Amino acid sequence: MSRGLCQMKKNHYFLSRHWKRCAASSYGSGFASKTYTDFSSLFTVRPVAPSSPDVKAFSNRSVTLAWNHNTARAHRPILRFSVVVRSVDDDSRFVIPAPSNATTVIVDNLSPDTLYAFAVRAENAAGHSPFGPETRFRTLGEATNYI
Repeated sequence: MSRGLCQMKKNHYFLSRHWKRCAASSYGSGFASKTYTDFSSLFTVRPVAPSSPDVKAFSNRSVTLAWNHNTARAHRPILRFSVVVRSVDDDSRFVIPAPSNATTVIVDNLSPDTLYAFAVRAENAAGHSPFGPETRFRTLGEATNYI
């Protein structure tokens, strides 16, 4: 059995194992002429950006976001996701980690009646993706007390 490094696509490297099957019969034994290749050992590459997050629930000071992330085998396992929260009004921003590798997060401590932009990135052992497309959402305003 021999081993080789094969480049299948740009920046995707696979460790392959080559072998020939042995045939045996009452007439003798020998190797088949066909070589078989096993591409089961795969190098990890940086993940692609997740989809834009969807707003699932909201209030005047928080929002619940959920997103999808379809990954190829080379991008797994995803270790964690992070969400960038950006206030569109003053361009202030902060990044919050999602718990473990969950695809849902609750963002708290937001200002009422403020337009925010949210984007998600994925991280694995090879690094992190760029932040994906933004979703914009305005939090609810404060309730008015009429006396």
